[in-house]
Amino acid sequence: GTSLSYVRWNCDSGEYNPMASLLHVGQEGLIKHLLERTSQTTAGDHTLDWDVLLPFLFLYIAIAIPIFGIFVPSGNFIPALTLGSAMGRLFGLAIDAWFRTSFPGETIDVGVYGLMGAAAALTGVTRMTLTIAVILAEITDDAKSILPMMVV
Repeated sequence: GTSLSYVRWNCDSGEYNPMASLLHVGQEGLIKHLLERTSQTTAGDHTLDWDVLLPFLFLYIAIAIPIFGIFVPSGNFIPALTLGSAMGRLFGLAIDAWFRTSFPGETIDVGVYGLMGAAAALTGVTRMTLTIAVILAEITDDAKSILPMMVV
């Protein structure tokens, strides 16, 4: 399904831990969280702020680098998708903070930046611009993003 799962971890009832929701939901759940759009949430897009994404990114990079270097049969598609979407979402949060101060009352959908970051990272790894744009458009059900993904 398309629903996100939030991990409670050691939180009180009715609360959740955003970092645990990234690390303990599997790869599919992780990608869903990183590509989540503002229009998909009822309470706005505040599930992943920079204080969650930055440590997650450092942790994921620290784990991904040795895995890429050892001789085991593993792919680089999902790690590139994860790293790109996390970096894109982090960049989107920075742009959103600037945008809110420059244009009060307006917001940016940081999930789009996550999608563009994922497209940039995957295209850099696979060198298949059109194919990656179409795959990500199918995954996110957002055909309007094909052209921006190809530009990124």
